[in-house]
Amino acid sequence: MFEAVPLAIEDPPMPISVITNMPMIRGLNALGRAQGIVHQAAERLATGKRINRAADDPAGLIAADNLAHERAGLGGKISSAERELHMLGAREGALSVIEDLFHSLEGLVHEAASRDSYSEAEREGFQIEAESIYKTIEFLIETTTFNGKRVLADSTIISSGSSTQIFNGLNIGGLGAVSREVENEEGELVDEWFSLKNIFNDLNLVDGDVELAAESVSSARKTITKLRAGVGVRVNSIETDIRVMGARMDKLAEIESEIRDADFAEEIANLVRGQMLEQAAIAMLKFAAQIPRSALLLMPGIGTTPRLF
Repeated sequence: MFEAVPLAIEDPPMPISVITNMPMIRGLNALGRAQGIVHQAAERLATGKRINRAADDPAGLIAADNLAHERAGLGGKISSAERELHMLGAREGALSVIEDLFHSLEGLVHEAASRDSYSEAEREGFQIEAESIYKTIEFLIETTTFNGKRVLADSTIISSGSSTQIFNGLNIGGLGAVSREVENEEGELVDEWFSLKNIFNDLNLVDGDVELAAESVSSARKTITKLRAGVGVRVNSIETDIRVMGARMDKLAEIESEIRDADFAEEIANLVRGQMLEQAAIAMLKFAAQIPRSALLLMPGIGTTPRLF
């Protein structure tokens, strides 16, 4: 017994036409698509960007531009914060020197407090040195500048993000406020106030109230120390803001790169694929160009009849 074998159904043969060459049309379309792939891959490899014009990815272009705008804003904030750090560095450096000078002044005052240990001439020497330190501190306060602006004598407003800190201007004469009880003309006890500037008269180290002078100098030095600490706190806050904004910028750059930049491995693969398709389409066109001639060869007498011209 023989089993019946089903016959394979083949596609009908393609008609041969000399008017409309469909293989040629298809080949031209395939060649155009292949050349588009090649041109796009070559352009992306040359520029390094996946989006070279708006038509490449309109939505991606908008997203990438928004990310670039945000990164630019963060970059500006970081630059501003770094400039504030430089200014704070100048302020803290001057305060450090002033604090050291106050330590020296405190030492002189405590030495002068031992009246029995030093002669009047020696105490006068202490007073001259104390006045020199005072004038040096005053000079530093008046002349320490950053970018043309006095950072100690003038009030400074520092803004970083949503936080703002105000550093009031320093006046050495107003530092070290102290008081003592005195009796007024009516016989009442009232407070008499002094400050560091009185070291030239009532609080001098020769015949003035040296103990009160020591309190005034100590109070002034503590004020400077607190100012230095405030600067340090502000520096730490700004540095933290810079690190946070820097990390944000790095993440935005990474996301923008994923949207905008070309994947070289993928584009090289597309270039090779496009070139292969291009060569295949050219081969198909060469074959399609022979079809009309084959149709003419089917006509009787073609090839044997002499040409008329």
